[in-house]
Amino acid sequence: MLAWLLSPIQSAEASKDNKVKVEDVVSMQVVGGIHGTKPSPMYKNNNAIGKEVITKVTDWINSSIPIGVQPVYGRHGYPRILKIQLTTKESLYVEVGYICVTSNTPPPGVLTPKGETYIFKSCSELKDEIVIGNSTSSLRAKSPELYKWLKMWELKVNK
Repeated sequence: MLAWLLSPIQSAEASKDNKVKVEDVVSMQVVGGIHGTKPSPMYKNNNAIGKEVITKVTDWINSSIPIGVQPVYGRHGYPRILKIQLTTKESLYVEVGYICVTSNTPPPGVLTPKGETYIFKSCSELKDEIVIGNSTSSLRAKSPELYKWLKMWELKVNK
């Protein structure tokens, strides 16, 4: 399942067989964020509301346009992540796309002790882009709808 995640450069014909199927999803929930942030409701495939949300999200994942492999930046803040539990016991995750830049030059206004060397990392979101991953790899893709849905959960928490 999801071989397209492991090899993002492939033909459209090959990727048709590697879609996330609604029946393969047990549950999904938006988790993470700043410490103490409550998760979204747990959407389960065995009830009407859960199945409706799962169907919508899997449609967005399946219609997303792969952009390439997501570089590993390490820790990049406290993102809200959509965790998807599959019937195979595998988990997928989806988060808002991001890019990080590192530099040994401090940003304006940041003072460092003389003679000390620091590495500064700055991460920012990429509008309409998402990262879809599993335990071994991740892929960046374009999905304005899923991006907006994930941002909606972030806004609900920050109100």
